[in-house]
Amino acid sequence: MGDSAPQDEGFHYYQLWVDSAKVPDSDSLYFYGASRWGSGVEVPAKDQDFYALKNVPHGQVRQTIYYSKVNDAMRRCFVYTPPGYDNDTKTRYPVLYLQHGGGEDETGWPNQGKTNLIMDNLIAEGKARPFIIVMDNGSWAMPGQTRRRLRRQGPRRDSGRPTGRRRDGPTGSRGRCWKTSSR
Repeated sequence: MGDSAPQDEGFHYYQLWVDSAKVPDSDSLYFYGASRWGSGVEVPAKDQDFYALKNVPHGQVRQTIYYSKVNDAMRRCFVYTPPGYDNDTKTRYPVLYLQHGGGEDETGWPNQGKTNLIMDNLIAEGKARPFIIVMDNGSWAMPGQTRRRLRRQGPRRDSGRPTGRRRDGPTGSRGRCWKTSSR
């Protein structure tokens, strides 16, 4: 049993400490955030109707596995398709590529962000036109980059060249968080 200070509205990651060890709460779902898998809790928000599960037509969130030449590895992304997407193969939809924040991965938007429920509700209310949303992992590696080279030489600092730090991706493969340097 534990206590917490009052929390702001919205989604929060948390962990339990047992004998000096960080452990997830076995009574919680696991979420990826803060660069680790852990537990999460949602404090009800005033605008929770915006992302509530309602009796409206629903789209789908599909997990898609693909090979990345850049990473020379198999990767995963999630794709939201609007209600009725599979019924009409001739309709063309705009696509939004939605990226996660630092320390998160491709699971954040569909799980914690409730992207599908928000879109289903907006489409049903006539506040959005149907479109596809691709939620991919924003971590990647440049061809030829290795962990040893990065440790030895450090990040690149040339103008317009990628710089960043390495981190483990959710699939266990090494990824890279990039920022373009500028002068």
